[in-house]
Amino acid sequence: MGCELSTRRAGANSQLRWAVAALGSRLHWTAQSVLLSEPGSEAHLYGLVFADGRQHLDIRRGRTTSRRTRRAICSLGSALLDRARTVLRGWCLAAGGPAD
Repeated sequence: MGCELSTRRAGANSQLRWAVAALGSRLHWTAQSVLLSEPGSEAHLYGLVFADGRQHLDIRRGRTTSRRTRRAICSLGSALLDRARTVLRGWCLAAGGPAD
């Protein structure tokens, strides 16, 4: 069993590009979270996972933004064999703040 939790923050007028790759285990949990709190910040989250047999990958991705920052791109590719499984969960939290 494996577990990973990571959080990143993007500053004003910045771009965050973040890639993750996983090679499976009987059960593996990964969580990525990005905080976009400054104007003009954006994030690109990429992922690629490989699993076979009875491996299970649970991936959670999320972003927290203010009203002034709305750009985040998330993509995930999976290669699964036999009875392997991938669960992808995502969330988006829009925090309060002045509108444009």
